Amino acid sequence: MMTHYAQAQSTTPPTPIPAAVARPALAEPLYLINKLIATNSVLCKIDPNAIEKIDIYKEAAAAPPQWRSLLTDGIVSITTKRSVKLKSWSLAQLGNHLRIKGPVSYRINGRPVATPDLRIAREAIGAIHFTREPAGFLLDVQLVNQPMPPTPHPPGTIMIRGTAAG
Repeated sequence: MMTHYAQAQSTTPPTPIPAAVARPALAEPLYLINKLIATNSVLCKIDPNAIEKIDIYKEAAAAPPQWRSLLTDGIVSITTKRSVKLKSWSLAQLGNHLRIKGPVSYRINGRPVATPDLRIAREAIGAIHFTREPAGFLLDVQLVNQPMPPTPHPPGTIMIRGTAAG
């Protein structure tokens, strides 16, 4: 005896989800650890017990002046109880390392930076672009775009703990 299986197919194309209903891409905030620009991978290495405070800035008016120009999708500033040892460079040091002479303006991910003293963790640097402009040089640091580490449960999972009474 032979059994045949068939799968029903719809002849109408699927209806696209309207833009107002479609889920937006998750925004990636700028992460700072002790005023040092970092990435998700650095955040995962910090002992939660070492965190003294976390400040989240959603609006430029609330952020410290030196970070306001970098605020796009928020800034998460983490202050630790003890110093976290990270290899880093200031923007000025990057310019010196690349042997750029003359006036330099700095950007991070295309956004202007107010001070060249801002430090970036070395592992957060994805690429460095510099161009010559009429007024000097432009040094643009592109940060590594790292996804958050996977979670054991997909988004929307509801965890219930306890026993059911019948």
